[in-house]
Amino acid sequence: MAKAFKMVDLRNGIDEVYQKLMRENAGAVVLNATILDRINSELKPKISDLHSALVEMSLIKLINDVSRRRQKASTEQSGPDLFGEFAGIPQSVSVGRGMKMVTTDLTVGEARHWLDSHPPKPARDPMKGFRQFVQKCQEIGLSDEETLGSMMERMRNSQ
Repeated sequence: MAKAFKMVDLRNGIDEVYQKLMRENAGAVVLNATILDRINSELKPKISDLHSALVEMSLIKLINDVSRRRQKASTEQSGPDLFGEFAGIPQSVSVGRGMKMVTTDLTVGEARHWLDSHPPKPARDPMKGFRQFVQKCQEIGLSDEETLGSMMERMRNSQ
Protein backbone atom coordinates (compact mmCIF):
# COMPACT_ATOMS: atom_id res chain seq x y z
CA MET A 1 0.00 0.00 0.00
CA ALA A 2 1.32 3.43 -0.94
CA LYS A 3 2.25 5.81 1.85
CA ALA A 4 -0.27 8.60 2.45
CA PHE A 5 1.59 11.87 2.58
CA LYS A 6 0.84 14.56 5.12
CA MET A 7 1.03 18.31 4.62
CA VAL A 8 4.15 18.40 6.81
CA ASP A 9 5.83 15.96 4.40
CA LEU A 10 5.09 18.32 1.52
CA ARG A 11 6.31 21.39 3.45
CA ASN A 12 9.53 19.61 4.37
CA GLY A 13 9.97 18.50 0.77
CA ILE A 14 9.42 22.04 -0.51
CA ASP A 15 11.98 23.32 1.98
CA GLU A 16 14.54 20.74 0.83
CA VAL A 17 13.96 21.47 -2.87
CA TYR A 18 14.07 25.23 -2.25
CA GLN A 19 17.28 25.10 -0.21
CA LYS A 20 18.97 22.84 -2.76
CA LEU A 21 17.93 25.07 -5.66
CA MET A 22 19.17 28.19 -3.88
CA ARG A 23 22.55 26.52 -3.17
CA GLU A 24 22.83 25.43 -6.82
CA ASN A 25 22.19 29.00 -7.94
CA ALA A 26 24.25 30.82 -5.30
CA GLY A 27 24.76 34.42 -6.28
CA ALA A 28 22.08 34.32 -8.96
CA VAL A 29 18.45 35.31 -9.08
CA VAL A 30 16.06 32.35 -9.05
CA LEU A 31 12.63 32.88 -10.57
CA ASN A 32 9.53 31.67 -8.72
CA ALA A 33 8.59 29.81 -11.91
CA THR A 34 11.88 27.88 -11.70
CA ILE A 35 11.22 27.01 -8.08
CA LEU A 36 7.68 25.86 -8.90
CA ASP A 37 8.89 23.75 -11.83
CA ARG A 38 11.43 21.99 -9.61
CA ILE A 39 8.91 21.46 -6.81
CA ASN A 40 6.35 20.05 -9.26
CA SER A 41 8.87 17.69 -10.82
CA GLU A 42 10.47 16.44 -7.60
CA LEU A 43 7.38 16.31 -5.38
CA LYS A 44 4.72 15.19 -7.84
CA PRO A 45 3.53 12.17 -5.79
CA LYS A 46 3.18 14.25 -2.63
CA ILE A 47 1.40 17.05 -4.49
CA SER A 48 -0.95 14.59 -6.18
CA ASP A 49 -1.75 12.86 -2.90
CA LEU A 50 -2.51 16.20 -1.20
CA HIS A 51 -4.21 17.90 -4.16
CA SER A 52 -7.65 18.25 -2.55
CA ALA A 53 -6.17 19.55 0.71
CA LEU A 54 -3.98 22.03 -1.21
CA VAL A 55 -6.94 23.34 -3.21
CA GLU A 56 -9.02 23.69 -0.03
CA MET A 57 -6.16 25.46 1.77
CA SER A 58 -5.68 27.87 -1.14
CA LEU A 59 -9.39 28.64 -1.36
CA ILE A 60 -9.65 29.27 2.39
CA LYS A 61 -6.69 31.65 2.14
CA LEU A 62 -8.43 33.49 -0.72
CA ILE A 63 -11.68 33.63 1.27
CA ASN A 64 -9.80 35.11 4.22
CA ASP A 65 -8.03 37.62 1.97
CA VAL A 66 -11.33 38.71 0.47
CA SER A 67 -13.05 38.96 3.86
CA ARG A 68 -10.28 41.20 5.18
CA ARG A 69 -10.78 43.69 2.38
CA ARG A 70 -12.20 46.92 3.61
CA GLN A 71 -15.82 47.85 3.09
CA LYS A 72 -16.41 50.03 0.04
CA ALA A 73 -19.48 51.87 -1.06
CA SER A 74 -21.62 49.69 -3.26
CA THR A 75 -22.19 50.95 -6.77
CA GLU A 76 -25.73 49.60 -6.48
CA GLN A 77 -26.35 51.47 -3.26
CA SER A 78 -27.78 54.95 -3.54
CA GLY A 79 -26.87 57.64 -1.08
CA PRO A 80 -23.70 58.09 0.96
CA ASP A 81 -21.02 55.50 1.62
CA LEU A 82 -22.28 53.09 4.28
CA PHE A 83 -19.47 53.81 6.73
CA GLY A 84 -18.55 57.26 5.44
CA GLU A 85 -15.50 58.62 7.19
CA PHE A 86 -14.65 55.40 9.03
CA ALA A 87 -11.73 53.65 7.37
CA GLY A 88 -10.65 50.07 7.90
CA ILE A 89 -14.01 48.37 8.33
CA PRO A 90 -13.84 44.82 6.97
CA GLN A 91 -16.53 43.39 4.70
CA SER A 92 -16.95 40.46 7.07
CA VAL A 93 -15.51 39.04 10.25
CA SER A 94 -14.91 35.54 11.57
CA VAL A 95 -17.48 34.63 14.19
CA GLY A 96 -16.17 31.13 14.82
CA ARG A 97 -13.76 28.66 13.31
CA GLY A 98 -14.57 28.57 9.63
CA MET A 99 -17.59 30.90 10.01
CA LYS A 100 -17.91 34.45 8.69
CA MET A 101 -20.57 37.12 9.04
CA VAL A 102 -21.13 40.26 6.96
CA THR A 103 -20.10 43.27 9.04
CA THR A 104 -23.33 45.16 8.41
CA ASP A 105 -25.31 42.24 9.89
CA LEU A 106 -23.47 42.38 13.24
CA THR A 107 -25.20 43.87 16.23
CA VAL A 108 -23.30 46.54 18.15
CA GLY A 109 -22.77 43.98 20.93
CA GLU A 110 -21.40 41.39 18.50
CA ALA A 111 -19.11 43.98 16.94
CA ARG A 112 -17.86 45.06 20.37
CA HIS A 113 -17.26 41.41 21.35
CA TRP A 114 -15.35 40.81 18.10
CA LEU A 115 -13.20 43.90 18.64
CA ASP A 116 -12.54 42.94 22.26
CA SER A 117 -11.31 39.53 21.11
CA HIS A 118 -9.11 41.14 18.42
CA PRO A 119 -7.05 43.79 20.22
CA PRO A 120 -4.79 45.95 18.05
CA LYS A 121 -1.44 44.36 17.42
CA PRO A 122 1.68 46.40 17.95
CA ALA A 123 3.34 47.28 14.68
CA ARG A 124 5.33 44.23 13.66
CA ASP A 125 8.17 44.26 11.20
CA PRO A 126 8.82 40.72 9.95
CA MET A 127 12.07 41.97 8.43
CA LYS A 128 13.38 43.58 11.63
CA GLY A 129 16.35 41.22 11.98
CA PHE A 130 17.24 41.61 8.31
CA ARG A 131 17.07 45.41 8.58
CA GLN A 132 19.30 45.32 11.67
CA PHE A 133 21.81 43.06 9.93
CA VAL A 134 22.03 45.32 6.86
CA GLN A 135 22.37 48.36 9.15
CA LYS A 136 25.25 46.60 10.96
CA CYS A 137 26.89 45.94 7.58
CA GLN A 138 26.70 49.65 6.79
CA GLU A 139 28.02 50.60 10.23
CA ILE A 140 31.17 48.50 9.86
CA GLY A 141 31.78 49.95 6.42
CA LEU A 142 30.92 47.13 4.01
CA SER A 143 30.56 48.52 0.53
CA ASP A 144 27.35 48.17 -1.44
CA GLU A 145 29.11 45.61 -3.65
CA GLU A 146 30.06 43.22 -0.82
CA THR A 147 27.76 40.31 -0.05
CA LEU A 148 25.92 39.68 3.18
CA GLY A 149 27.72 36.34 3.26
CA SER A 150 31.05 38.14 3.63
CA MET A 151 29.64 39.94 6.67
CA MET A 152 28.51 36.63 8.16
CA GLU A 153 31.97 35.17 7.55
CA ARG A 154 33.61 38.16 9.28
CA MET A 155 31.29 37.74 12.24
CA ARG A 156 32.08 34.02 12.50
CA ASN A 157 35.84 34.67 12.27
CA SER A 158 35.74 37.37 14.95
CA GLN A 159 34.16 35.02 17.53
